[in-house]
Amino acid sequence: MGKAGLSLSGPSLIIYAIIYGFSQDGVTACRCHLSYFQEWADVCERTARSIISDLVRAGYIRRIALGEGRGALVEYRANLEIASKAQKGAKFAPINKGANNSEKGAKSCTKGGKICRQDNNIIIYKNIFFQAREDSLATEKGRKEEIYKLFFFKNSTSPNVEVEEFYRVNVLNDWKDGKGARMDTSMSKLLAWADGWNLKSGSNRTNSYFLNAWREIYNDTITRFDPMAKRLLDPRIKCNSDSQQVLITAPKPLVSWLEKYLVEGNNRIADVMRAFCRGRKLMYNLLES
Repeated sequence: MGKAGLSLSGPSLIIYAIIYGFSQDGVTACRCHLSYFQEWADVCERTARSIISDLVRAGYIRRIALGEGRGALVEYRANLEIASKAQKGAKFAPINKGANNSEKGAKSCTKGGKICRQDNNIIIYKNIFFQAREDSLATEKGRKEEIYKLFFFKNSTSPNVEVEEFYRVNVLNDWKDGKGARMDTSMSKLLAWADGWNLKSGSNRTNSYFLNAWREIYNDTITRFDPMAKRLLDPRIKCNSDSQQVLITAPKPLVSWLEKYLVEGNNRIADVMRAFCRGRKLMYNLLES
């Protein structure tokens, strides 16, 4: 995506690009944590917060809190209408202080022990992940993986089977809807179509409250490029719970990975699991890899 029309550069461009990269399909949201923006843009917490606030005020992105309190999950979405106008050559005025300070290279801060280097000469626009994602979605395999993920978190009893059935039925129908109109098979439309699909295999694979927590863990993991992210989508993962304990069924390597974060304690994954367990004893039913 060409972003010259948005008058962004330096850290503000990087943070905008991250959010745009995740939400450009019109369906997916960016749920990256502030520390993620800090690391990629090479700025301190104060500057990252300021840039995000300025992007919101300018209307380039939308910020949505998915809960209440300081630790509530936040998601960001790019304003695709403005992005589309920028791609077509429309010009927008520079945003306010958060981005301008970083673009001018006028100062640095060390709040929280992070040196905020505000020099455009050292900023590299990191788009490898986003290009790889676009390349993946251009293939049928990549599209099926995205639909699988959607069915997984809709609690499909058998998401693999569900994906194949979704394709089988729609290929037979030549990708036409109930009124005979041919379906737009762009990724965003395809996901919207799949989201309204009536699950043939049922939707009772596991505890829905656990699945909501697991989605937060998956979102945190994938934004850190952790190779374990894909294993979090193993359909054998299940959870049974009562007032005394939480029993998670999962492959051994995944349990070892999860326990590492729980032992460390000071991280998003541990926070999510703590909130889900609510003091109940956490136990595992180990599966072979």
